[in-house]
Amino acid sequence: MTPRRSSALCLCALLLAGAAGAQNSDPLKEFPLENVERGALGYGLSVFSGTEPEPFNVEVIGLVRNLHPDTSFILARLTGHGLERSGVVAGMSGSPVYIDNQLAGAVAYSWAFTHEAVAMITPIGAMRDLGSLPRVPSAAAPASTTFEQLATGKIPEAELERHLAALLPRGMSGAGSQLQFTTAGFGAATRARLAQALGAVAPAGSSPDLDTELTAGSAVAAVLIGGDLEMAASGTVTERRGDEVTAFGHPYLGLGTIQIPMAPAEVITVVSTQANSFKLTNVGPVVGAFEEDRMAGIFGHIGAEAPTIPMQINVLGGSNSHYEVELAKLLTTPTLAAVAILEAMDTTRGQNGDQDIEMRAHIEIAGHDPIELSQHFSGTSASISSALYLLSIVGFVHNNGTEEAEIERIQVDLTQASQPRTVSLIAAHAAKRNVRPGEQLDIHLDLRRYRGETFRETVTVELPTDAPKGPYYVFIGDSAAIDSARLQMQPRQPQDFSESLELLRSFHGPDELVILGVVPARGLIVDGEALPSLPGSIRSIWAAAGPRAAKAANLAIRDQQTRPLGYPLAGAARIDLNVLAPLD
Repeated sequence: MTPRRSSALCLCALLLAGAAGAQNSDPLKEFPLENVERGALGYGLSVFSGTEPEPFNVEVIGLVRNLHPDTSFILARLTGHGLERSGVVAGMSGSPVYIDNQLAGAVAYSWAFTHEAVAMITPIGAMRDLGSLPRVPSAAAPASTTFEQLATGKIPEAELERHLAALLPRGMSGAGSQLQFTTAGFGAATRARLAQALGAVAPAGSSPDLDTELTAGSAVAAVLIGGDLEMAASGTVTERRGDEVTAFGHPYLGLGTIQIPMAPAEVITVVSTQANSFKLTNVGPVVGAFEEDRMAGIFGHIGAEAPTIPMQINVLGGSNSHYEVELAKLLTTPTLAAVAILEAMDTTRGQNGDQDIEMRAHIEIAGHDPIELSQHFSGTSASISSALYLLSIVGFVHNNGTEEAEIERIQVDLTQASQPRTVSLIAAHAAKRNVRPGEQLDIHLDLRRYRGETFRETVTVELPTDAPKGPYYVFIGDSAAIDSARLQMQPRQPQDFSESLELLRSFHGPDELVILGVVPARGLIVDGEALPSLPGSIRSIWAAAGPRAAKAANLAIRDQQTRPLGYPLAGAARIDLNVLAPLD
């Protein structure tokens, strides 16, 4: 093939012909990979301002063969619209490329800090197969959070960065996809945190009245979070055939069959940077759904509907704020819920500095009673800890390995204060040591407010009427500490999703005083049930059945009581008692 130089007039003629062909039911002819030659000239379409696709120049450098099994990429140099200065722009993912008025493929990958716009182009043949591939739903990822972490709310901060990084498109080693993350209504702190994990995250606007038809070269967005707060992964439409839309030229997450809302986008301008230039965009209303997420791109239909999870966030304390958002249903939905929480707090009061956050979460699940959980966080990492807690709870439900759970609605109430409200338990003393079954016992609690005075409260505990004679231990304190101790003394491995929800519901709130009555035991824990007093022969039989059949129990829980406090408590104590024989 002889290299050609395209004049502006020729390019416009090709553009008109290509655009017309893209709207016909008969697709443009596919440019064969075997015809790719160094120096061949063509053009591409992408939006650089507004909503109308505009042409840019393409010069073929060569063919990168079998980079993936049976998959080659066209390597090309892009020029025009300032690409010589900006490099390939994030948001150009999916920009169609035409050679000899035939559709060759889509701009997909490039490299940061390059001195020119060099891109790898995904062949259109692989992209056109997306609509005919068998549906392959993504498998649920097993929950990594333990029940003890869910009970205490103590989840390592590094987990947040790990989950945010899971939102990144699945690209290729050494080359990055030209997908653009955009956010609307997000504050600086949340955008900075997202940018640290995802690269450049551009602020965006929401344009509910944007009325533009998606065509080849149009800006398009996969809406991850919609409503009062918005987050989207935006790129470019490669081809439209009737109601079918093919875009991106690379996977988003490579999840197979998906359901993500699809929306048109308006490009405000291109921002040129040394690292990775990007488009500033406004995201329009949802017009369809992306349904396949594969190596060659994403595919969907105009008019299709992607179900979402409605989430209400109420930030209370001071100036009250309310947010209504919709979360895309993906494996990463729990992370999206955490991002929404971070942003709601960022917008209302900010995430940094010493603060106190009480979180109450209400999660409705199809076919099950709702779960309601509360947790308390204080200190400089309170906002991150609360977001992680919700991420873990929603993740446990959404990605559980025993049942395909459908979350129908999430409501989160966040009560913020400028300084910790936690009251510390310094010590606990019983009015007397020797007690009898069924007797009421006063326990005195020495408490201290945050940067405040020490005070005392007395709670009355009633001993079980069947308390055995001998040592009796009272574990008393905050819900996180006592629930954790309960799980250690009486470990439980739920056998199905209903049992998991039952265990979650057993966790106490941060403003409750929890009291456990515990006795020495020589028994077993079987499926979470305590068998405190067993003959040695029975214990031997269970032990021979294997380590998962039962666990030895040295302590057994005989009683559990709670008392409302009206403030979050931190700290726990053990009181040793001696139970005397009951009076006749």
